Amino acid sequence: MTRLVAERWQSAFVRGLILQMALLILASLMLDSGYSLRVYCVSLVIQLFMTSVLIWRRPMEPTTFAVAFVKYGIVLVAVLGFILASVLGLHASTWWRQLPPKQSPSMHHRIHSANSAMPEKGSEKAPVKAGGE
Repeated sequence: MTRLVAERWQSAFVRGLILQMALLILASLMLDSGYSLRVYCVSLVIQLFMTSVLIWRRPMEPTTFAVAFVKYGIVLVAVLGFILASVLGLHASTWWRQLPPKQSPSMHHRIHSANSAMPEKGSEKAPVKAGGE
């Protein structure tokens, strides 16, 4: 039976998947509002795409660099992803400030009904005293 890829690719791919899953669990457990998980998931997709291109280009004769990238490339891509995200200003403490404020329809209704019940400025009459003055 003919092999589709070399044995070196298979062992490197299995080792790479184990490392990727371990880092995925670590990124999902960080308490930073999901920032690390989002950056890691983008890095994971990029690394899997690059791995598939490497395997597609040389299925039977992998280079030493390609095998090392399949095994440990996620670390390099994730570090570059975190650096790029911080340079672009997508840090966890600031990304939510860029979102517009959301108001629920009931809150919006309450605000407008409270404003319509208040008299306009300048239309207020002077209070009448009880003595008829």
